[in-house]
Order: sequence, then structure tokens, then C-alpha cells
Amino acid sequence: MVHVSSAGLATIDGVPMDESSVRQLQARGGDSTGFQSRKLTRPIAMNGNLILTMTRDQQVDLIKRYPPLLKRTFLLREFMALASEVSSLKGVPTTLAQRVSFVDESMRRRAIVAHSRANEDVPDPFKRSDEVHRDVAEIISESVDCLALQLFDSSFDAE
Repeated sequence: MVHVSSAGLATIDGVPMDESSVRQLQARGGDSTGFQSRKLTRPIAMNGNLILTMTRDQQVDLIKRYPPLLKRTFLLREFMALASEVSSLKGVPTTLAQRVSFVDESMRRRAIVAHSRANEDVPDPFKRSDEVHRDVAEIISESVDCLALQLFDSSFDAE
């Protein structure tokens, strides 16, 4: 079973989702009912097997706060590229142990493979136009679908 959750480094608990983000989520079949922001805490962070950040600054901030997370914290786009490489070498993992190994192998590949640092950040759409929200939603949607194919040989359903 896979559990996906979200928490922010620079937020407060209980803020509803931005209306532009709600529209983008709904356009992709998602439901924002009951969604509220929550601040990332040590227990939340330490319980994650894989942590994906949107920007390099977020990644650095997170690792400074919780150094043990270094090996399992990636930029979303960085992990997507690494996962594609690992999947092409090892195939799609089918067990939990293989998925954990997949993350470990991605971490090792990150240390060997030089990735372009340009365009790895996902822009923050907060208080920006509907067009920026749409562009960011598209980046995240494509990345998550790609990861689902690499890790589970299927796409996530937004239910």
C-alpha cells in the first residue's frame, strides 16, 4: 500500500486550498473536499520513505532541518528523471522491498549521474495567475504520472 501526503515548510495548519489550485485539481479529476494545509513537523518528515520537494531551496531547507532525510529527499523532477533511468535498468518494482530498493538505487544514481540543474524547480503558483497554476498543475501531473508508471506500472487515479 502506498500512502501519499503533503505538508509545507512555510505554511500554517488549516488554510484551505487556493481557488486556482482547486480548479486545476478538479480539471484533472481530483477532489479538494476537506483539504487544508498542514505544516511539516519532525514526525511527518521522519515517517516518509520518499520525500519530494518542488524546489532546490525547499530540499536544502528540509535537509538542514532534518539531516537524516538527505538520502530520501529529492526534487520531484530530479526523482522523475532518476526513476526513469532506474526503471529502464531494473524494470518496474512489484513488491514493497523492490520499491524501497528502487528509491535506494535512485539515491545512488543521483550521486553518480550529473543532472542538469536548470528547470528542475517547479514554480510556486501561490498568489499568481490562473495560467501559472495551470502550468504548475501540468508539470506536477505529468511528473506524478511518470513516477506511477516507473514505480507501479500504472497511472494514479485522482479519486
